[in-house]
Amino acid sequence: CYGDHRDLHRLIRRQRQMCIRDSLGAMLSLNNRLLDDIRGSLDALAQEVMDVINRLHVQGVGVNGSFTEVTGVPVTSTTLENWSNQVTSGSFFVRVVDTATGGVTRQEITVDPTVDTITDIRDRLDAVDGLSASIVDQSLRIQADAGHTFDFLPAVPSQPHTSNITGDAEVTVSGIYEGQTNQTFTCTISGTGQVGIAGDLSVEVRNGAGELMSTVNVGSGYAAGDPLEIGGGISIAIGTGQLNDSDDFTIQLFADTDTSGFLSAAGINTLFAGSSAADIAVRSNILNNPWRFAGAVDPNGTDGVNVQRMIDASLQARSALDNVSLRDYSARLVSSVGQAVQVRRARKDSLQNVVRQLDSQRDSISGVDLNEETARLVMYERMFQAMSVAIRTQDKALQYLLEAI
Repeated sequence: CYGDHRDLHRLIRRQRQMCIRDSLGAMLSLNNRLLDDIRGSLDALAQEVMDVINRLHVQGVGVNGSFTEVTGVPVTSTTLENWSNQVTSGSFFVRVVDTATGGVTRQEITVDPTVDTITDIRDRLDAVDGLSASIVDQSLRIQADAGHTFDFLPAVPSQPHTSNITGDAEVTVSGIYEGQTNQTFTCTISGTGQVGIAGDLSVEVRNGAGELMSTVNVGSGYAAGDPLEIGGGISIAIGTGQLNDSDDFTIQLFADTDTSGFLSAAGINTLFAGSSAADIAVRSNILNNPWRFAGAVDPNGTDGVNVQRMIDASLQARSALDNVSLRDYSARLVSSVGQAVQVRRARKDSLQNVVRQLDSQRDSISGVDLNEETARLVMYERMFQAMSVAIRTQDKALQYLLEAI
């Protein structure tokens, strides 16, 4: 039993050492690998949230409508490519409104990050009628001239982009484009005659790929000036007058007014600031003035379409997140962290159970009755005392014997 007892003690000591080793290993693994992986995943999620939402936010307006001035974040003087990997070759469109006449112009600003600097973009914006641009503390500032406002809305202009109408009928456009890519609708007149009167007068609508999207009647039976749905959330209305066969007009449609990503990277009308999960935050200018939250794509800031666009974007697969959506990636991250915690908790509980079982086995072998052992100790003490008395008696007797001799 004694040998088994010693072996069991050694086994328990070894198991406890293994527990300590595993605990230290788990903490090192948590710090060196698990936390680093979680931190990396959180940073990837935060960066993608900022990129997705900011790209949409810059294309909207708040309840105050279009801007008179917007200032971005500091941008280095190097090429845009070296400054931010968010900027790609493309362009963005700025919409300028003459507040006196209501006239709207849209100007395309090209972006080539391999050669362009922030100064180049400033110069191109400064050349737009109704705008002035400057760089203040390395940040791009865009200002509207007196009597003008500007924005980056994908709003559909009320007038066609180009028009080859030789008759005197006027075309107006309305609606909010629901497509996923930028393109131009081409509307071609079929037939000749008066709008709302001619029997075979119609408009054929084709998308940028030349595919026929719809054919709408503008002849007999059509009430001049009524809107007609032509697809993609867009409607046209044709007033009274003459239309001629093969005349055409185009409608420029935008799902994204900044294909380069420059505006969001430069902090022009963005919602979020920061670069990682540790410092992501709503920009102070919006916190101080919530009316600037760009939830609308209507020039008057009265709809909530941009909010819906942000929601829809969160449900779309993102290549930077293993081709899953923001929402699914977040759920997967929470699930993986919870699973990792449960696995390590189960390991800990298992090791503790092993130690408890070994302690129990040791106690079953080496366990004693304290009362019985105490009685034995008292008996041994009395025996020792008796032996001491006997030895002293023998010693005295021996001394007497020696003295007598």
